[in-house]
Amino acid sequence: MEYHEIGESLCGFLEKEKPSKTDENHIEYLIDRLFESQEGIETLIQIVTPDDKQGSKRLKQVLCDPVVNRIEKRIRDTSEETDKETVDKFVVMLSGIIKGQNTNQPAKWRAIRQLGLVNKRSAVELLKETLDLFTKSEIVEKYEAYAKPYMGPDSGLELLEFLRNRGLITDRTQALVDSVKCWTEDKKALIESAEDRGPKPASKPGRKQLETSARPEEQFDLSLDIEPTHKSSHPHKPTTLEFLDFLESGITGLREIVAERDVLKVQLDNLQKEFDDQKGQIREQVREVLALRNELKEITERRDDLNAQYQEAQVKIQDLERDLRGIKNRAEQDVNMAHKERQTEVKTFKYELWQLIQDCFTEMLDPNFDFNSLPREERRWTNRLRQIFEELDYLDVVPRGVERNKG
Repeated sequence: MEYHEIGESLCGFLEKEKPSKTDENHIEYLIDRLFESQEGIETLIQIVTPDDKQGSKRLKQVLCDPVVNRIEKRIRDTSEETDKETVDKFVVMLSGIIKGQNTNQPAKWRAIRQLGLVNKRSAVELLKETLDLFTKSEIVEKYEAYAKPYMGPDSGLELLEFLRNRGLITDRTQALVDSVKCWTEDKKALIESAEDRGPKPASKPGRKQLETSARPEEQFDLSLDIEPTHKSSHPHKPTTLEFLDFLESGITGLREIVAERDVLKVQLDNLQKEFDDQKGQIREQVREVLALRNELKEITERRDDLNAQYQEAQVKIQDLERDLRGIKNRAEQDVNMAHKERQTEVKTFKYELWQLIQDCFTEMLDPNFDFNSLPREERRWTNRLRQIFEELDYLDVVPRGVERNKG
C-alpha cells in the first residue's frame, strides 16, 4: 500500500464523528505504518499540520495521543546529530499538535515537553502562546490541572526559566514561574527527607571507632573493629514431619501455579484469537476501504471527464449563440434592405402609374372646372372618376403637390 493511500485511509477514519475502539486500533496501526519511513512521516505531517490559510484545525485526541507516544519513544532512541532530518520532522508534527489541541488536552502539554527536548526555542514560543490563553487569576490553577502532570519531573520549570531568561515573562506568568519553582523545591525536599529516613545500619560502631571519630581520614580503617551486637544462634534443624509439611505445601503451591498458568494460557490463547480476528477484520476493512478509494477515484475521473465534456459543450453553445446572433443581425439587415427596396419600388410604381393616368384626371386637377355645368350623364361618370381619383389619392399615387378641384 502506498503511503498516500495509508494517509487517505487514516483521514477517512478521523472524519468519523466518534471512532469506535476498533477504529482506534486501526488508527494506531496506520500511524505505525506511516512512522516506518521518511515518506510516511511526510504524509503524517500533512495530516497533523494546521492550515495557516484557514486557521488552526482541531485535531482529534485519538490521533494526537498515538503520534506523541511514538515521537516520545523515537526521541529517546534518536540522536539529533545522527538523524537530524527525522528530528526536524518531529518538530513540525509536535508544533502542529500543540496548535491543534485545546489547553485541557494532555497531548498538547506532552507535545510541548517533547518539543522542548529537541527544539527549546520553538517549545517556549508555543508555551508562551498557550499561557497567553489563560487569565492572570486562573493561570496557576489551570497550569496545575492541565500541564503539571505531563511536563516532566520539573513540571516544566526549565522551559519557564528559559522563557524568563529571554525576557518574555509578564506579571501574569511570573506568578506561575514562582509557583512551579515552589512545587519543584517542595518535591525535592520530600525526596531528600525520604532518603534521610532510609534504613539504619544493623551494627553499631565499636569502641575504638568512637574514640577516633574526630579523625575522618582513619574512619574506614577503624570500621573494621565494629563489634557485633549479638552472636548468631545455631540454625534450627527441621524434623521429618516439618520437612514433609514443607514439601507438601511446596507441591500444593506448584499445583496452584500450574493451574494459574493453564488459566493464563487459555486467556492468552483467547486474547490471541481475538487479536487475530480483529487483525483479520482490520485487513478486510483495509481492503474494503482501498476498494472504495479506487471506486471513488474512478468516479472522480469519470466526473472530471464529464466536466471536461460539459466545458467543451459550453464553448460550442457559446460559439453557436454568437453565430446565431450574427445570422440574426444579418437577417434583420436584409429585411430592412428588402423593406427599403420594396418601398422604393412601390414609390417608383406609383410615380410611373401616375405618369400614365394623370391625363385621365384633367377635370380633377383643374381647380376652376365646374362639374355642375356638365350634362347629367357625364356628371355620373365624372363622379365615378372622382371616386377613383380619391382612392388613388388615398394610396399616395397622386402627388401631394398637385392642385385639386374643390368642387
